[in-house]
Amino acid sequence: MTALDPMYVEVVPTEYDRFGRPAKVYGRCSSNGREFIIILFLLNYGMACLSFKQLWNARHLSTQYQESHSIFRALVCIFMVTLVGLPVMAATRESYTTNVLVITILYL
Repeated sequence: MTALDPMYVEVVPTEYDRFGRPAKVYGRCSSNGREFIIILFLLNYGMACLSFKQLWNARHLSTQYQESHSIFRALVCIFMVTLVGLPVMAATRESYTTNVLVITILYL
């Protein structure tokens, strides 16, 4: 991803011939960027908590200026997708195509 955490190619054999040699392999680019993901997750979680606090403080504003219902619904949707998506992402770690699909859905 960066100079601090360069990408590397991971080659995994999927099938072997009768002599035990790899007959089919697939490769993918990987990195050990867990630190970046953890920092981004904590930052997003902190901003969501701050948004909930601001929503709670603004609950008594007149309805002319209040958009907290829409913002609250959007934040609840984000948390629901995260709560469902993270276990699915952990469960599909071995299947590359499924893992890419889950990560794409989570980050969009």
